[in-house]
Amino acid sequence: MPLTRSISQKSTLSLYIKQSAQYSSWMGLVNVLILLASLAMIFYGVILRLHYHMTSIGFISTYFSVLPWMLIAIGVVAFLVSAFGLIVSATEVKELLIGYAATMAIICIGLFATAMVCMLTRSVIDDEETFDKDSNTSPVHGKIELGDNTYLPYNYFQNQSFRENYDELQRSLRCCSFIGSDATGRFINNKTLNPNGNCYPDSCYVKNVDKKGVQHVKPDRGSCRVCTTGNEENKGIYTTDCLAILKELYEDQLEDGMLWLSISVLITAIFGVAGVAMAAGYVGKLKRKETKQDFSQGQRMAMNDFQN
Repeated sequence: MPLTRSISQKSTLSLYIKQSAQYSSWMGLVNVLILLASLAMIFYGVILRLHYHMTSIGFISTYFSVLPWMLIAIGVVAFLVSAFGLIVSATEVKELLIGYAATMAIICIGLFATAMVCMLTRSVIDDEETFDKDSNTSPVHGKIELGDNTYLPYNYFQNQSFRENYDELQRSLRCCSFIGSDATGRFINNKTLNPNGNCYPDSCYVKNVDKKGVQHVKPDRGSCRVCTTGNEENKGIYTTDCLAILKELYEDQLEDGMLWLSISVLITAIFGVAGVAMAAGYVGKLKRKETKQDFSQGQRMAMNDFQN
C-alpha cells in the first residue's frame, strides 16, 4: 500500500512539472509577440512624428500632440517588460512572475487607452473642419484650453517652441501658411520676429539648388508679392497652404491607418492580458507543486521514522 501511494505521488509530481513547462512555453510565445508588436508601435510613433509631423500640429487637436509620444512610450515600456517576461518564463521564481503580471496588467491599461486615443484621432481626421483654415485651426490663432475659460497661447507669434516646429514643418512639406491670411500683416509688423520687415518667414522661401540663402520679399505699395513656387529663383515662395497638404496627406493615408493601428494595439493588449493570466496560473501551479513536494517529503520522513 505505501508503495502504490508513493508511485501515485511521483506521477502527480511529474504531471505538475510537465504542466509548468507548458506554462513557460506559452508565456515565452506570448512575450515574443508582445515584443514584436511593441517594436512596431515605436516605429509607427516615430513615423507619425517625423513623416506626418503630427506633433507640430498640436494646435489643431491635442490628440495629434499626444498620440506619437504615447505610442513610443508604451512601446518602449512594453518592449522592456516583455523582454523581462521572456527571462522570467524560463524560471520558477514566484516573486518575479508576480512582478511581471502586475507590471503587464498596468501596460494593458495603457494599451487600451492608446487604442482609444487612436480612434479619437481618426475621428478628428475624419472631421471636415479639422484642416479648415477659416476655423480656429490656423497656426497663427492656435490656443490650448486649460479649463475655466483659460487659454494658453499656442501659435506662431506667441510660442517659440511651436514657431520652431512649424518652420521645420514648412520646410519639410514645402508649404507656407502665411499666404492669403492676416498672418502676413502680423508678421510684417512684428519687429521682434521680423526686424527687417520681410513679408514672410524664412521657412516660406524656396532655396536654390546650391542651398544658398534666400532673397527676401518686402512689401511693395503696402502689399506683398506672391511668386509661383519653383527652384530656379531663390525669390520663389511656397504658395501651397500647409493645412491643405496635411488634409490630403492625413485623409488619404492616416484615416484608415488609425483604424488598423487601434485594432493592432487592442490585439497587443489582449496578448498582454493573456500573459498576465498565464503568469498568474504559473504562480498557482508552482504553489501547488511546492505544496505537493512538502507533503511528499513529510510522508517520506514519517515512513522513515516508522521503519526506524
